[in-house]
Amino acid sequence: MQVEKIEVLQKEIEELSAKAEYIYSNYQSINLVLLQLRKARETHSWKQIKEKLKEYNGPVKILDIKEKDGKIVLEI
Repeated sequence: MQVEKIEVLQKEIEELSAKAEYIYSNYQSINLVLLQLRKARETHSWKQIKEKLKEYNGPVKILDIKEKDGKIVLEI
């Protein structure tokens, strides 16, 4: 059982490492989107921002903004 658990954990480590590397390699695009959202938030409501995002067609897609939780769901 322990060997099986180790194999499962090794696979999980590999998957999470690959995701982390992908995020790191796309960091500039992700950071740009987040900075633009912060700047837009200074003068616009979340409703206005969400309307504008319907037109956005960049390399990083914004799937959802959960303003109550302070979370932004991105697809990269």
